[in-house]
Amino acid sequence: MKKLIIIVFLLGSLTLFAQEQVIKEYPLEITKQNPLVTKKNSIGIRYSGISGYGLSMQRRFADNYTLKFTGLIHYSEYTKGYKDSTNYEDSKEILYDYGFELQRDVFKTDGMRVSVLGGIYFSREENKNKQEDYYIYDENLTEDKIVGGIGVSLEFYVKKALSVNFDFGYVFDNTEGKEGNEEIPFTENKTQLGLGVGLSYLF
Repeated sequence: MKKLIIIVFLLGSLTLFAQEQVIKEYPLEITKQNPLVTKKNSIGIRYSGISGYGLSMQRRFADNYTLKFTGLIHYSEYTKGYKDSTNYEDSKEILYDYGFELQRDVFKTDGMRVSVLGGIYFSREENKNKQEDYYIYDENLTEDKIVGGIGVSLEFYVKKALSVNFDFGYVFDNTEGKEGNEEIPFTENKTQLGLGVGLSYLF
């Protein structure tokens, strides 16, 4: 069921991009001066509820189309005390996500662009926490997430090859995992607003 809904979102996005649309823009000689159009690549950091968060790479591969990749890996480990003794604590946290986003421009000026977008990202989180204080407490969590959606992005040229973007959209979120010492499985499905913000260096 979850895969079907994700596929429906993606097909809807592709249909949206495939439609013939009139690109509203300033005269050609003005938009040619827009670094968001003339510079084909960018790197930066971003948070997106539609296509993930972390380090971001962007490639403008056609006049009105842009592809973005985003990803992050986080690892944390904490140990306190001696193993097999009281007041011992051992915790580990692993988190990673990766996603991509396809954008199509629908409006451009000399210093900004507006685009419709479709995106999807995958993430996994593992938390393990063990404490020994006469009793042994295990708190474990494993969570796999798939998120896909569509939206609108506004990107503004700042200065010195820097740009900022703001995204607004609607997403479907599927989360599956296991929690607790007994690793009880759980599933959560929901739809919600997807917001995003990012800072990029253009080149």
